[in-house]
Amino acid sequence: MLQWLTKLWRKRQRSVDLDILWPVCKQQADTLVEARWAFAFHCKMDPAWTQDMDGRAIDDYISGLS
Repeated sequence: MLQWLTKLWRKRQRSVDLDILWPVCKQQADTLVEARWAFAFHCKMDPAWTQDMDGRAIDDYISGLS
């Protein structure tokens, strides 16, 4: 039960990143590539992302953001 709850919490944290941090990255970056790089830098250091995905899965997910 606790494992399910913590996974749900990490999913919520990722959702907050997508709702708040991703738009800021796009706004502040000169290009979409730079925005993706900045967002990936955050994600690869955040347990909410790294505990449920490996680096390649994170890259694949971020490459689909627009």
